[in-house]
Amino acid sequence: MTSHSAAAYFKSIHPRQMIMHTTGKKSVSKMDMTVIADLNKRYHLPDEVVNVLVQYILLASLSLSHPSLFKIAMHWSRMNVATAEQAMNLVKKEHAKYKTLWMTDILHSKKKTGITVEMIRGAADSNLTNEQLGAYIRELFSR
Repeated sequence: MTSHSAAAYFKSIHPRQMIMHTTGKKSVSKMDMTVIADLNKRYHLPDEVVNVLVQYILLASLSLSHPSLFKIAMHWSRMNVATAEQAMNLVKKEHAKYKTLWMTDILHSKKKTGITVEMIRGAADSNLTNEQLGAYIRELFSR
């Protein structure tokens, strides 16, 4: 999908459908819809920008309740991101910064009981793909 067609897609779909398409699920939880409403209301992000953010977070194997979602939303709100194109450009430009943000959130999470910082750092320093790293961290948190 080209950037132009991706932007058109993000503009044409409601965030509920974005979540269903991205996750492959037939419904969206009330909590996820509350998160979406919060992104619109609190951060004044239009649906097309929310769609880019939602897809980016979900494809990075993070849940919509992940603290990074709200930090990125706040950052985009301050930068007055108003279109899917602007959001997509920011994702491309700041992906490495966002990955660092996720790792910081994970390391400071109260859920890290029993998980050593060294285990996560070792995985982050390995040659794992983003999907593999996400799966590894999810496995650590599910123990």
